[in-house]
Amino acid sequence: MISHTRCYDAWGRQNRATDANNNIYVTDHNLKQRKTESYMIAADTQERLNYLETIYDPWGQPVTMKTYKDWPSHARKSQACLSG
Repeated sequence: MISHTRCYDAWGRQNRATDANNNIYVTDHNLKQRKTESYMIAADTQERLNYLETIYDPWGQPVTMKTYKDWPSHARKSQACLSG
């Protein structure tokens, strides 16, 4: 049997999910800072992978997306600024 689970925060936004391989997908929302941090926790190694930090404007539109090659130390950053 293939099983997927999902969890939601108080505002109805998905913040946790588990896939069929038991990898955990995490999205932490920070309303005050208008920021989300998302990453995957590998089932076999418990390593955190695919980290992405997204900053939003006051209207909830993404403005900046950052990822780090050496997360969680945040020393080697890759960044994209969005406009539209």
